[in-house]
Amino acid sequence: MVEQPLYVNSYGKIKELLESIKNAAVPQKFTHDFLYNTLGFKSTSDRALISFLKRLGFLSQENIPTQIYKDFRVISLSKEILGKQIKECYSMLFQANVKAHELPQSDIQELIKRVTGWGNDDQRLSSAVGTFQKLVDLAEFKSPESYKEEKIEKKKQEVTQQSFNESKKVPVESFNLHKKFPLGFSYSINLNLPETTDIEVFNAIFKSLKDNLLNEE
Repeated sequence: MVEQPLYVNSYGKIKELLESIKNAAVPQKFTHDFLYNTLGFKSTSDRALISFLKRLGFLSQENIPTQIYKDFRVISLSKEILGKQIKECYSMLFQANVKAHELPQSDIQELIKRVTGWGNDDQRLSSAVGTFQKLVDLAEFKSPESYKEEKIEKKKQEVTQQSFNESKKVPVESFNLHKKFPLGFSYSINLNLPETTDIEVFNAIFKSLKDNLLNEE
């Protein structure tokens, strides 16, 4: 049996429903009372929205909000999370066309007909097309290439930061090469010592040499 794509007849309320979920506190259980009284969806046809949220991965089989539900409420994450859930819920469409979310309405309809076998007179067709389009309009999709580029860029930043941190650990003295590898000149000194037996004369000569030529400061 071919798996049916996710759809709800009242797909015009999807945007309002998802916005309401962001604004309201997370319930312990997503009941009909919460849907009607807290979120304000009072029509009897709105009951199907709970099953819709289950298929979307926002609720467990016991109607308990999942981590996906909670993460979706974070504004900076909501579009990307919804895009990920759409790809999972409509995997049969994305297997047939990896760019299903970029197709115009007419092509989406033909794609759904092809993977489900539904005819033009099937009442589910228009609801499936409308549901898919409404969800896509609220989502953000990233290609595998963009994920790869982000990963590479992140790695570059990590390496750059690591190099910078390592450079700060190197003592400044290590770059003073003239201290590590001093440059100098060698001298050959020939002394013509006087003919004397007075030891103080020799002491004075060598002391002068030490003070003036051998001083390392």
